Amino acid sequence: MKSKSRRKLLKASEEEEDDYKLFAAAQQSIQAQAMIIDELAAPSEDAEMGKDDNRKLPRRKRRIFNAAKVLQMIYHHYTGPTPLFDDRHFATMFRISRQRFQCKMEDFAASEIPYFQLTRSTNSPSLKAKLLYSLKTLAFGASVHQFSDYFEMLVEACRQCLFQFDDAMRRIYTAEYL
Repeated sequence: MKSKSRRKLLKASEEEEDDYKLFAAAQQSIQAQAMIIDELAAPSEDAEMGKDDNRKLPRRKRRIFNAAKVLQMIYHHYTGPTPLFDDRHFATMFRISRQRFQCKMEDFAASEIPYFQLTRSTNSPSLKAKLLYSLKTLAFGASVHQFSDYFEMLVEACRQCLFQFDDAMRRIYTAEYL
């Protein structure tokens, strides 16, 4: 009888010892986390020297867009003699036929709207890029920035392109269709 109670006592003391070890490990973990938090919350050397710690983050490297590459890509994908996307895919992507797009491009080029005239700047988007960007964004009902990477245009330039496209469509086709 004594041996059974003694075994129970030994078993209970072993369990208590395991619990104590777990408790000690948890305490060490909590202390380590507290030290890390204290280190992070401690003022930096710059703040101690009187410098402002609320500095702005460094600016991202400015992206340089290559309008010639975009024009070549548009030519290869959509408007060349043997485009990657045939007429059916073109109509699906832009909700307009390739022939109708050519007519629109000629109308925009002949218009007196300065935004859609040829510019001498090498990084300015071409007429094709501006029209295709506007048509694709409107066809998909997408946000302004969604196709900006493909056409290599800044978001502000994309927004301006959509506003100018809307204005040009009204100027060019109001007399004809209304």
